[in-house]
Amino acid sequence: FWVHAEIRKYNPQKPKGYIETSYINSTLGFLLAAVKKDMTPEELNAIETAWYEKGHIPALNWLETPNNSNFTAVISNGALYSSKYFNDKRGWDLAVKGLKHYIGVTIEADGSDSEGYSYYSYPAGQMAQAALIMTPEEIAEEMNMPVERVREILKISQEPVSLETPIGEEEDSHLGDFIQD
Repeated sequence: FWVHAEIRKYNPQKPKGYIETSYINSTLGFLLAAVKKDMTPEELNAIETAWYEKGHIPALNWLETPNNSNFTAVISNGALYSSKYFNDKRGWDLAVKGLKHYIGVTIEADGSDSEGYSYYSYPAGQMAQAALIMTPEEIAEEMNMPVERVREILKISQEPVSLETPIGEEEDSHLGDFIQD
């Protein structure tokens, strides 16, 4: 990342490489917590300082004014991870706001997406990853839903589903029919 930032002539006011920055934020947010016990305080401080300045802050700056591209979902995902690591409430709120904004401009009233599947599937995967680091209470608060309902949905989403599950009123199709080989 640091080499990447130098190659792109890193400028915190106009960061480039949003996708890469998002990956760094989510990767470090996940991994650094697990390995920091094996680092010296100086090593940890150097990584955290560089990450904060070159990854976390630029993502938050970008999210100050989310746009209607799928970058909003991707950058918000990375910002959730880094905000959780740095215990940054403002960052967390900006990242959640970005995810809500993306959903608001992408999902139509009938449940379809306005951009087409290929444009939507990547950021949707990013949003699903973001939900993995949120507690049921945080999801409930953001979705304005009772915590018990969120727990119920999370439990259902973890149960396996057969590819032979009938689909439609006539039940003449099966879930497996809609999955590409």
